[in-house]
Amino acid sequence: MNVSRQRYGSLDAAVVDAKVTDAPIDLVAVLMHGYGAPGDDLVPLADELLRRWTPRGNVRLIFPAAPLSLASLGMPGGRAWWHLSIQSLLDAFAAGEHHRLKAFDPPGIDEARDAIDRACAAALDEAGLDRSRLVLGGFSQGAMLATETALHRGDAIGGLVLWSGTLIRESIWRPAAERAAKLRIYQSHGSYDPILPFVTATWLRDLLTETGHDLTFAPFAGPHTITADGLAGLGTLLDRALERSSA
Repeated sequence: MNVSRQRYGSLDAAVVDAKVTDAPIDLVAVLMHGYGAPGDDLVPLADELLRRWTPRGNVRLIFPAAPLSLASLGMPGGRAWWHLSIQSLLDAFAAGEHHRLKAFDPPGIDEARDAIDRACAAALDEAGLDRSRLVLGGFSQGAMLATETALHRGDAIGGLVLWSGTLIRESIWRPAAERAAKLRIYQSHGSYDPILPFVTATWLRDLLTETGHDLTFAPFAGPHTITADGLAGLGTLLDRALERSSA
């Protein structure tokens, strides 16, 4: 697997091209890591994906690094899309106050979304593609950011992949989801997730299905992670996006 480094907008990223021909890129997928992970945390997924999946076109996988360093918080190498207190979330869940997450409106999310928007625009311009050839995805905080970005723009992108995401900003996301072009979405979540409890994933699932989006929900018996089936779900969604873009 050949990994190159590129800067898109203000974000540094690792790039893997999954090409089946010498033709230009057909689809761009931007996949965002979770809170506290190094910027290249999801890059090994590309190798795992390509061992299990043969693309039906030429796909560029882009793994941007979040802009905020967590070194000063005792996490050298750790990065974040916005700052948060994991302990305060865990304390709320322990007190049975899961519902507080729905209203969570983290400072910095708008800036993170704008940075991803600019990065996506630069990547699509480089490949000569429009936004219908874009798939957004992420894990945990990255899944929240992918959801925020897709719903805020509201246009018809190629798809959305949400690994261990959750519902935040409900008062903003619900009307945005109602207005947005209908999305193809793959969502997976572990039933034993100790970080973002499973019930919080069902809130997101329900919001997106109630507002008319085409969502595949894939629960699994496991913790806060990405499974082999979760990777397969990404491959299936990429294939569907390639089929639609070639139609």
